[in-house]
Amino acid sequence: MNSTNKTEDELLKELKELQQKYDSLKEISDKDFTERKRVEKELTFQASMLDQVHNGVIALDKDNKITFWNKFAEELYQWKKEETLGKNIVELLSPEEMKSDVYKNIKTIRKEGHWEGEFNVKRKDGSTIPAFIINTILRSLDGKDIGILGVSTDITERKKAEQELIKSKEQALESEERFDLAMKATKDGLYDWNLTNNEINYSPSWKHMLGYENDELSNDLSTWEKLINPQDVKRVSLLNKKVMDKQLSNVEIEFKMKHKDGHWVDILSRAEAFYNDVGEANRIVGTHIDITERKLAEEKHRTILETAINGFWVVNMQGEFVEVNDAYCHMSGYSIDELLTMSISDIECIESPTDINNRINDILKNGSDHFETKHRRKGGSVYDVEINIQYKQFDEGQFVCFINDITERKQAEEKLKAKIGQLEMMNDIMVDRELNLNETRKEVNKLLAKLGEDEKYKTIG
Repeated sequence: MNSTNKTEDELLKELKELQQKYDSLKEISDKDFTERKRVEKELTFQASMLDQVHNGVIALDKDNKITFWNKFAEELYQWKKEETLGKNIVELLSPEEMKSDVYKNIKTIRKEGHWEGEFNVKRKDGSTIPAFIINTILRSLDGKDIGILGVSTDITERKKAEQELIKSKEQALESEERFDLAMKATKDGLYDWNLTNNEINYSPSWKHMLGYENDELSNDLSTWEKLINPQDVKRVSLLNKKVMDKQLSNVEIEFKMKHKDGHWVDILSRAEAFYNDVGEANRIVGTHIDITERKLAEEKHRTILETAINGFWVVNMQGEFVEVNDAYCHMSGYSIDELLTMSISDIECIESPTDINNRINDILKNGSDHFETKHRRKGGSVYDVEINIQYKQFDEGQFVCFINDITERKQAEEKLKAKIGQLEMMNDIMVDRELNLNETRKEVNKLLAKLGEDEKYKTIG
């Protein structure tokens, strides 16, 4: 029997069943809507958390248009959120000469799922800043590309600190080279101490180093005793005695002497004893070198290291630590003394010793590297780090490394990706339910029309 032959009671019964089906679907839809609101509220909370992160966090759709722009991105790039949403990220932030490279990187992200590196990024006022950018592909539950999540870090200050630190190392090296040249040019202070009669002959350059003319200082031990820093006398005298007693073959020591105008001069003294036929020391000959400039460079270098926020290493060609700063000690839980007995493989969690050696060879070839990895703290916990490393020809080759703890940033990225995936899933469910409700409304309206009543529901399509 077709619908045209149905009785009014049968039509009313069918209408009642459809109404019940509609009410059931609507109840499910209302629950889904409530759940979506809960997820949206949670996403809003997550977004507010991301607004407090000191990194620019930006999300793009599959057409490279901006869909999310956190507070720090506003500060970093000077564009307000409402000015950026829906804009093409490449056209907005990339300098003209770099746009082609940026589009290539986007293709890499969509193909490989990830890209990171340094880029000069354009700000609203037209200026550019160096930024370290990490991009990750965003996919729906069925694996479809739905966009890209990018995290930007302003590395302007770090770049300045790196250059300043490298410059101070180079200055220290240059100071050492100047010292060698000075030795060859015999411009250093010389002294010849006769232990038999306690007379000392000071060269004119020895006296000039302290601001005196040759005739202003007498050639006797009292001159040295008068000008040396009192705090250094005991230490220097003890070493001289050890040389005289043949406990040491020679002596090398640093101390301070007072300049004629009142300031202290840092001195590097090298000396050697000579002995008579019965083995008694009868003469000590030595040199004085003004190392004030070098000490200032070392102090500047040390101050930069001690006040740096990021961790810092210097490692040798074998990957062994030769210098670390307090920031990395705090980061890793190890003391400086402990770290100076260790190598990279002792704290590296991802790369094997072979991988580390391969990376060292790559850095030797390219001069530098920038990557992320995981380190293990003294207590055993693992944390994410970002490493910037450069090869420098100090002391037969060393690697200067800057280490940044990015654990919190990585956790925030994972949470945001998970919530975006959850929202996509809820959206798909809501679309399917809405389609079912729409079809049910159409059936109800048809039955009402047959009964001569007006349509009760608005439908789509």
